[in-house]
Amino acid sequence: MTVAEFCEDRNISWHAYYYWLRKIREYITQPKTTETEFVQLPSPTEVAAPTNPGTITIHIGGVAVEVEGNVNRASLKNVLKVLQEM
Repeated sequence: MTVAEFCEDRNISWHAYYYWLRKIREYITQPKTTETEFVQLPSPTEVAAPTNPGTITIHIGGVAVEVEGNVNRASLKNVLKVLQEM
């Protein structure tokens, strides 16, 4: 495939093609450093998970749903959506 065909196929200008080709060649020819740098990160703070996240009861119409505190939010949303359609 020629450069002209490549540019036409992807709807880009020759100028853009050669600009990025030059950038890629510059990047490839740059000397790579072999030194590894380390950055000290702050210690993460530990937060204890609740031992009993609790349970809530949701009443919709004549239906009651008990939900554990650690339920997946997307799953709960889907259940509530189905119950509202009833």
